[in-house]
Amino acid sequence: MKLATLCYVIDKKNNSTLMIYRNKKQNDYHEGKWNGLGGKFEPGESPEECALREIEEESGLKVKSIKMKGLISFPLFDGKDDWYVFLFTADKVDGELINSPEGKLDWIPN
Repeated sequence: MKLATLCYVIDKKNNSTLMIYRNKKQNDYHEGKWNGLGGKFEPGESPEECALREIEEESGLKVKSIKMKGLISFPLFDGKDDWYVFLFTADKVDGELINSPEGKLDWIPN
């Protein structure tokens, strides 16, 4: 079993959501796809801690408010392991977007 997070950062003022176009990592299962921000847990992390860390690592943004929206299961997602993904939204952030090591970041209109 693998644990991960997925977070959609929402800009209510501009009615858009931060998405990442995955195109920078080799052997990325999500290569060529738009997705929210997130990733795998590190040892000892809570779902919230993982989501906050992943958002900052992938975007440079610091989240001030995060809300868990659900849990998604992906049986045999990678062909061998079941994945459980904690789904979050965030709408209060600080900082500037970075050149993400994961892909191209963009605010997509809702």
